[in-house]
Amino acid sequence: MKRKSFTPYLLILLFVALISPNVYSQDCKPTIVSDDGTVEYFGGKIRDLVGILTDDKSAYSFYIIQMNKGKEGTFAYVSFYESVNSRNEYNNAINDYLNEEKLKASFIEIQANNMVARIQAINCILEPKTTLGDISGYSVNLQGNISKEQVMLLQNNEIQKFKVVIGGKPYERTFNRSTKITQSIRNAMKCVNIDNMFEIKKRNPSELDLTEIESNEYSAVIIGKWLAQNIEGLILEFTEDKIIVNQMGRIVSEGTYKIAGTRLIYTGETIDGRSNNGVSNLELFLKDMIILKDKGQEITYERIE
Repeated sequence: MKRKSFTPYLLILLFVALISPNVYSQDCKPTIVSDDGTVEYFGGKIRDLVGILTDDKSAYSFYIIQMNKGKEGTFAYVSFYESVNSRNEYNNAINDYLNEEKLKASFIEIQANNMVARIQAINCILEPKTTLGDISGYSVNLQGNISKEQVMLLQNNEIQKFKVVIGGKPYERTFNRSTKITQSIRNAMKCVNIDNMFEIKKRNPSELDLTEIESNEYSAVIIGKWLAQNIEGLILEFTEDKIIVNQMGRIVSEGTYKIAGTRLIYTGETIDGRSNNGVSNLELFLKDMIILKDKGQEITYERIE
């Protein structure tokens, strides 16, 4: 059972790196690096299989992963394992919290300095593990975007609580004091290169021009970059005849567009070659804010840069 990959090339590289890692002592070098040097992991274990005699038989590690020193993306990554007593127990989990729809809602929450960094999964892949032909457990690899601000929080503070929700089931560990685990994670975080990380500098809300635009001016005024308020790092960039969709600094789709009345009509394709055509309705158009309605969902964008 797999969720379609948002960045399929990344998962292939993750697999290569994990099966043949080079591990370094922590002197601002990656904890793990792929053989070709392009994928770097910073982090380590959060929980061992210490609960083997308890109800919680899980183990998980947390990493920040950088592609090409962050030039091609920086991601949060959790490697998770839990044992099961039987194939029937595994099947029950599949029908409950490990079903495909719930896996899409998986996320990470990390508390440090009494602040919480929440990271939504963009990939969550489940694989059963077998021993002597029978299922003995399952692993989940969870990947999400992480912001520069969140990385800096972890660089400057030790983890107080780590929580990962796999499907509909939460797992968490609280650290009431500094430990070897929290120190090790923080030391690893300090080595993450933030110079190349995607960052959005938003204007103060009081600086936004909320003058309403007449429909005959839409095509001229829409040119520029617009940041989605409720989708992390999603930016629409309009030129005179082209639309480019970026997320966390990476192009995910591009094509052409035109505006007919209050309708935004676009044609193009995603980076993996899939068609991306559709029609959105401009529900509101202000000088520095627009609301687009697409497939019943309204998304508010504000102008940046």
